[in-house]
Amino acid sequence: HIDAVKNIDKIMKNQYIDGYIIGANDLSGSINELCNVFGDNTTALISEAITKLKSNNKYVGLSTGDLSENTFKHWHDMGVDMLSAGADFDFLTVVFSIFFLFCKALSAPAGALVSPPYF
Repeated sequence: HIDAVKNIDKIMKNQYIDGYIIGANDLSGSINELCNVFGDNTTALISEAITKLKSNNKYVGLSTGDLSENTFKHWHDMGVDMLSAGADFDFLTVVFSIFFLFCKALSAPAGALVSPPYF
């Protein structure tokens, strides 16, 4: 959130926190640019936070829904130490795919080959 970036110096005074995770999409939304995580304004705020955190020997994480190699490289090149990738609906898709496959296998004739669903 924009308020967290504005108050990062104060937040970092908590000696018990040695790592921070930036929610890029949440940050973009807090400046009325929701989903514009690579926009100039959001990138500038993320860069500001990373610079301040790194200069205070803090670990920087970032949460992203995009699992592409280019996205990983982008955040790595900006100095992010850890990425949390994916979204809750991604995990639900996997769980429901497994459940669907299980149900399909239960109703298939013995020895039949069951293929996974495609979403």
